[in-house]
Amino acid sequence: MCMTYRLAAKFSDLFGSKNDLEFYKELALRSRGEALELGVGTARVAIPVARAGITVVGIDNSLHMLRVAREKLAKKSAAVRRRVILKRGDMRNFESKQVFSFIYIPAWAAGRNRL
Repeated sequence: MCMTYRLAAKFSDLFGSKNDLEFYKELALRSRGEALELGVGTARVAIPVARAGITVVGIDNSLHMLRVAREKLAKKSAAVRRRVILKRGDMRNFESKQVFSFIYIPAWAAGRNRL
């Protein structure tokens, strides 16, 4: 069973921490390659990473989260839009022939975690 986040998708970013964005951007820049974000949700992290110049493939199993991510992405520059590739899939059993130099699962409420 997978959660759809139908009702929560538009409010998801309210629960995410902004203090983790620099952490993920720095790791992505150090990796010097494309990134894979598992559980991309609303692209809260993927968009800032893409803004820093990194291509991000984001996977999420929720159509509702991906819809919000696409809405947010539509408001960004063409360069950022080109660097974020959103795909529906389950992080537990997806397959990819693409090689990534950085793979991450961002903390949903990172403000409560110690990074």
